[in-house]
Amino acid sequence: MNLASSEPLDPASSTKFIASARCSKNRSRIPGLTGSIVITCVLCLTTGAYPQSGRARQQTQPDSPAIRLRAEEVLVTVTVQSDSGKLPDRLSPSDLIVAEDNSRRTATSLVRAPASIVLIVDNCIEFSGEKNINLNRDAALRVIESMGSTDTAAIITYAGKVDILCRLTGDKDLLRRALTDSFKPAPHSHLYDSLIYAADDLLAQAPGRHSIVLFTDGYDASPRNALENAKQALDRARATVYIVDQRTMILKKLGPIQSGNRTNVMKLNPRFRQMIEDQERYIRTIDGAQQAMTELAENSGGAFWDPASETEFTNACRSLIHDLGSEYVVAYTSERTVGDTRLHDLKVYPNRLGLRVRVRRGIYSRP
Repeated sequence: MNLASSEPLDPASSTKFIASARCSKNRSRIPGLTGSIVITCVLCLTTGAYPQSGRARQQTQPDSPAIRLRAEEVLVTVTVQSDSGKLPDRLSPSDLIVAEDNSRRTATSLVRAPASIVLIVDNCIEFSGEKNINLNRDAALRVIESMGSTDTAAIITYAGKVDILCRLTGDKDLLRRALTDSFKPAPHSHLYDSLIYAADDLLAQAPGRHSIVLFTDGYDASPRNALENAKQALDRARATVYIVDQRTMILKKLGPIQSGNRTNVMKLNPRFRQMIEDQERYIRTIDGAQQAMTELAENSGGAFWDPASETEFTNACRSLIHDLGSEYVVAYTSERTVGDTRLHDLKVYPNRLGLRVRVRRGIYSRP
């Protein structure tokens, strides 16, 4: 008999084999230890497989925990334009293909919902006198003028502290006065904290489309982990971020300070040493922040502009206003586990020729 065989043992034949083995033992001893091991193994197999009742034991499998799912209607902002840049005619949900975690979802509606816009306006003059903060204020005023009758906006500055000049309102006169009367320059930038405040305190429960318009140079004096906190807050609020950055304009104006003349200036007047060192640190910071600003905008489904002149800055603001007017809200249903906290991958594709679509790259479940 082959003990390694996978064929089941017959109870009767097993008994006969054991009895035969005992008789053989009386007639002649089996030399060595091998026979004893064989007999013991057979006895163990026979006893384990067939208890006294004569029936094989049933092995019970532990019950796997039940997975509880809930259906969630997901609302997310998408920017839809024609290839020519104009608003497309007669859009319907079937014109879009929605994929969450690489699984297709059916778009159930596509509407032009009112916008909730937070304008974050850089008023920091800590290091560079070459930054024109009035450009930022004037651009924010143009966005206010472009608002629709059902849109609302709020205004935040972040120099010195995160300061809310006006909460969400559709009153354009109130928004204008907040910018013209309360917009004051100050040192020490809290850029990322302003993004967190806009997302968590102003947009989290706001109706309609969630948009953040940021006029900045990219400089932040806060701890390094504030950037990651800002990313998570923007994802939780499902906010689309548009950024117009003065970085290139500032670096062009500060060009002579970065040249070899810097050493001569410091030798001639040592009092300028600290000022020069601070400006060099500022330059390194805004230069390195460009990638972070670009990712914040693109990951949210928004856009980033880095104009090199005031004329280009004005053109960037026109493009920004056009993009705000190209936003829609698409709805689809997704099954999520109860208590789901994962950031889900999201993609939306055009299902019609001549369309261009932008959407945020990840989405959280609603609590």
